[in-house]
Amino acid sequence: MLLIFVRTIFLYMIVLIVMRFMGKREIGQMQPFELVISIMIAELATTPMSETGIPILYGIIPILGLFVMHTIISIINIKSNKIREVISGKPRILINKGKIDEQALVKENFTIGELKERLRVKGIYSLEDVNYAILETSGQISVINKLESEKYDEFSIINGQKEKIKLKFLKEIIILFIVFIFVILINIITQNVIEESVIEANKIIEEIEMYVEINVDVEDNENNKDIISKIDILKNNWNKRKQILLFLIEHTDLEKINNEIELLKKEMENKNLDETLKIIIEIKFSLNNISEKNKFKLNNIF
Repeated sequence: MLLIFVRTIFLYMIVLIVMRFMGKREIGQMQPFELVISIMIAELATTPMSETGIPILYGIIPILGLFVMHTIISIINIKSNKIREVISGKPRILINKGKIDEQALVKENFTIGELKERLRVKGIYSLEDVNYAILETSGQISVINKLESEKYDEFSIINGQKEKIKLKFLKEIIILFIVFIFVILINIITQNVIEESVIEANKIIEEIEMYVEINVDVEDNENNKDIISKIDILKNNWNKRKQILLFLIEHTDLEKINNEIELLKKEMENKNLDETLKIIIEIKFSLNNISEKNKFKLNNIF
């Protein structure tokens, strides 16, 4: 229970930092892509919190991936109006010069009742007081009453004033660079640790396999003790590697190999050499599966 408690606090801090960098919008002001990313971050953080068999990195790396996507899309949104319209949509006028645009309501799946309800929240109880009502991309409604409408035309209401604003994204680019470097380093470290562990285990397994194959037809095998000692070496080495691998790969994969090594020793002690050979093949397959599953390959992505 304490483990889950600590993991929850750690992931909470990660999510808090990521959400802090993502900006200060309230839920009602979020663009569609921001809402989707926020929901996905919550889901990704929940799994490693409760599932102690899943490395905490399996929660952190996807959250960082979503943060990268959010930052990139945000920069593109600011730089390109056309792409912003594709990603976030475009504001739509629901009441145009005092008249309700029914076609616009249908396109936005809005009813007149819902429109009136939104206006009442704004403190407007009569449609006659409204000259323009605009459904923003965040889902909120902006209202321009008839007294204010003389200052605006339809184009300026939707598009705003055409002003060239030069924005610099140096901070965002630096953060993205740091995240990319961190993920690449984690990937390199993970690959190296897994490959070293698998190669070391396979080397001992091959020695055990050679011993067993030589003596598979011998009933009274004097070399059994040597083989069992090799299995003990394999077990001890794997347990040492396991302490690091627990942070990098799923615990079920590690436990499977642990159980297979225990079974290998048991069958060897019982001098059941045929079964021992079968288990050796299973261990080699499990080791290869761990190595292949964690490699950066196209088929692993999809």
